[in-house]
Amino acid sequence: MGFVKGTYIIQISCFTREFGAFNRELRTFTREFGTFTREFLTFTREFRAFTSEFDRYLEWKFLYNICETIAPIDYDRVLKDLITSLILAY
Repeated sequence: MGFVKGTYIIQISCFTREFGAFNRELRTFTREFGTFTREFLTFTREFRAFTSEFDRYLEWKFLYNICETIAPIDYDRVLKDLITSLILAY
């Protein structure tokens, strides 16, 4: 009977060791998953900011295209008028 008890003690000892290893692996996984979650939240926050800026750019581009369609800008004339007004102001 002593041999059977020893076998149970060895089995319990092995189970305890394996459960400890499993527990360590689970904690490592949980820590890495937490890190991944934080990184993903940072990414989504930055992506949201990017899309917001891109939407703003598209709005300005849309308005610019409307203005160009209604009244095209003659940049040479605008530059000439600006330089002329600066020279006259001097």
